[in-house]
Amino acid sequence: MKIREIKKTTIKCSRDFLDEFSNHRLANYFGYAVVVDYGTLMDIAVY
Repeated sequence: MKIREIKKTTIKCSRDFLDEFSNHRLANYFGYAVVVDYGTLMDIAVY
């Protein structure tokens, strides 16, 4: 189950990076969201 821990670490690092990015001035032009299923992705992508 070592892969599961690596995957969790990768997700945490990605979220930390995006949190840090949100403090950057370019964050006014770009947005991000955590998506857990396809339906949510489509809701965000359509608007």
